[in-house]
Amino acid sequence: MNKWILIITLMAFVAVMGCVDDTPTVDATTEDLVLNGDVEQNISSDNEQNKEPTINTFTFTDEIVFEINLSADKSLYHSAEKMNLVIDVQSNVDATNVSLACSGIQNRFKYSKIVNLSFGINEFETSYTLPRCNVCGGIKQGTHEIKCSVSKGDDATVEKTLEIEIKQ
Repeated sequence: MNKWILIITLMAFVAVMGCVDDTPTVDATTEDLVLNGDVEQNISSDNEQNKEPTINTFTFTDEIVFEINLSADKSLYHSAEKMNLVIDVQSNVDATNVSLACSGIQNRFKYSKIVNLSFGINEFETSYTLPRCNVCGGIKQGTHEIKCSVSKGDDATVEKTLEIEIKQ
């Protein structure tokens, strides 16, 4: 009897060891495969059994990509009004020593700083008070532009322009 228990135990051990592989398997999603930078993918749904797309190719890049959005609290301003600006910068990577610069209203408004960006949307706020007398202050009424740029050396530069209206 002990002989049969030993044989059955040995056969079970060999069977289990034959089914076990040293290489771990992991089901990975597209998000799991993106470590740093953008991913270019070609997906086909030829797999009709489970209707899930299959990933054919990936191309990893180290390209830094910034997107910028610029908004003001109003579109029409008058003399001595405070203009509040929100600058949203979206980055595809964590980036240090990034130059953020804005100017406009006939170069009366200037804002610049070196910032560190994290992956995702980074928000910056600033304000500018218009002169009491626009004509005396050298600002004519009408449409004025505010331009903001974000740059990281020669790797990535992006600009966005916002138009506002200034009246007496």
